[in-house]
Amino acid sequence: MGKPRKPRSDAKIYQLPKSVLDGVNERLVNYNMSYADIVAWLAGQGYKVSQSSLSRYAFKVFESAQRVADDLEKTKYIIDVIGRRNGNVDVNGNSYEHGLTAWVARWNYTAESSWVWNQYSLSGNYKTLTGKVVLIKSYNESNFDTQLTITGDGIPLYSKRLTPDSLPTEEFQINVAGINTLKIELSDNTSVRGGTAFGLANLSLQ
Repeated sequence: MGKPRKPRSDAKIYQLPKSVLDGVNERLVNYNMSYADIVAWLAGQGYKVSQSSLSRYAFKVFESAQRVADDLEKTKYIIDVIGRRNGNVDVNGNSYEHGLTAWVARWNYTAESSWVWNQYSLSGNYKTLTGKVVLIKSYNESNFDTQLTITGDGIPLYSKRLTPDSLPTEEFQINVAGINTLKIELSDNTSVRGGTAFGLANLSLQ
């Protein structure tokens, strides 16, 4: 039999009470305190942790924080794309700077049912998604019946039937607390001709 594996020297940190570990994380990320000061603070709390152990733990914390920051930046970029394909002006002449354009294409101008969807990584970092649905200038602005469905981690969060008479909608406010993956989908309820551009306008994640 091989020799028992020696526990990593940073294992003590993971054995700290949650309130103390939260204090370590806060001092690393928010206060940018030195390792020596954090070790001294821990000693004052009655816990002995070496600077080398704290350094290894801090590397993991910052690496994880960077991944979260990258995910948030990608999400911001993907959601903030209104105007890239069909412009940012709705059929009433209002312009929008923040949101998502959902282009429901119906090819060759033949009657068909179409759909569009995309997923966004929220990583559990937001509480509320707000916005409203508008009709962006496009080929078919007068004859469509399309369902908007927003789900979080596979759970329905919001659903709205979109017709010419229903747009623009009232502002929606969706609880996305704890949601890791947000999916936005639009699918036709009936077969019609010509593509329609829907704007999820003034989108805000908080």
